[in-house]
Amino acid sequence: MASRHTRCILTKAMARAQQQAIRTDLERKMCLACGHRGRHLQGEKGLITFQCPNCGADLYSRPPRSYAELEGFVAPVTRRIVVSDPPRPRIPAPIKRRARVLERLLVWSIALTLGVIASAGILATLI
Repeated sequence: MASRHTRCILTKAMARAQQQAIRTDLERKMCLACGHRGRHLQGEKGLITFQCPNCGADLYSRPPRSYAELEGFVAPVTRRIVVSDPPRPRIPAPIKRRARVLERLLVWSIALTLGVIASAGILATLI
């Protein structure tokens, strides 16, 4: 026979499990047209599902909600449409080529100038 302490622990555990089950049931989202509570309507999948898999209702205009959201116990989760960064303007290929040519010309002119300066320094020490 279980001791009084063990029965108390078991009773508390059962009460916690019942509360969790009730809370989970209150937080499960459902289609407002047919009441379907499938896994495609829960969590992150629920934010990207736009048609009820059971009845075909438009979930974009009437998103699935939980009983807790309907009664105002929790704030409804709004859909977030992720918009990527706007595309950068394309630089036409001829402009890119011109820029590369100018960069190369600048690098070569600097290298040539340094070469002339070094040569002049060497010649100055020899003369």
